[in-house]
This record gives sequence, C-alpha cells and structure tokens, in this order.
Amino acid sequence: MTDLNPHVNQMADESMVRNLAAQAGAIWPQEVELFRRYALADDIRVLDAG
Repeated sequence: MTDLNPHVNQMADESMVRNLAAQAGAIWPQEVELFRRYALADDIRVLDAG
C-alpha cells in the first residue's frame, strides 16, 4: 500500500513530536474545563480530528 501522506516523515520526526506534545501541554489546561463542564465519565476517550 502506498502512503498518501506527503508529510509522514516530517510528522514522525522527534522534534515534531516534541513540538506537538508541548502544544498539547500548553493548551490542555484551558481545554480541560470544557470537558469538566459536561461531567463526562472519567474513562471516556475523545478524538480531536480537527
């Protein structure tokens, strides 16, 4: 199967992974309040496909 993602190598690079993890860490404190507002189960999983 051919990988159709032209950015696959770039996105898998260690520096990109660290950068995305830092972004998620910076944004999560603001986002977590949205999830708490809905009183969802503790074991729920959310997919952010945006």
